[in-house]
Amino acid sequence: MVELALVILYARLPRLGVGKRRLAAGVGDATAHAFYVRCAADAAVAVAGCADEHTCWAVHLSEEEDLVDAQRWLLSLGMGGGECAPQVGASLGERLHRSVSAAFERNFRRVLVCGSDIPALTTETLRSALSLLCRYDCVLGPAHDGGFYLIGLSRPPPAALFSGVPWSTSKAQATVRANAEASGMSVAPAAALPVLRDVDTADDYEWWKSQKLRPSSFAGTI
Repeated sequence: MVELALVILYARLPRLGVGKRRLAAGVGDATAHAFYVRCAADAAVAVAGCADEHTCWAVHLSEEEDLVDAQRWLLSLGMGGGECAPQVGASLGERLHRSVSAAFERNFRRVLVCGSDIPALTTETLRSALSLLCRYDCVLGPAHDGGFYLIGLSRPPPAALFSGVPWSTSKAQATVRANAEASGMSVAPAAALPVLRDVDTADDYEWWKSQKLRPSSFAGTI
């Protein structure tokens, strides 16, 4: 029996003045929007690149009313075949738990969720994470600030997986890792995936420019 995998991109539909508020506070709305348009497109391309006969992909939007426009956005990138769905839940932990649980209820056996503001995220990294899920129950992509840019599971999430997570702090990844291990899950070593940097502040943006990490030429807008 073929074990199907699902790769989910968590994204906010690119709109000027909406989202990336910490970045916009430092570089302005227009620059923050231009960055996110490119970075979200690159992330969508990376996720869609995982698709094969055993792997599906989806985009889960932060706002349910953006679903129709999200389909148009993906088509503007020349991409089809992905599912669009809303994120459901009051907190990030609740939303992640519901997204992953729903995927297992649909008989997917490996599920990844990744963020959309990681300029260096690649299809190769996502595929590496999927491969790790053949050996481990859980894999976390470590972010430079102590968070994580992806989480993958090969079994339904335990109830306590996202309990007490101090989101947007340097302890987020360590807390999820500890919760997983306390729930009896095997967790891939932190060094199994590259440490990547998300872009949340003006300092992050300047670092990105200094590294010459340029998102792809896809820059679909709505």
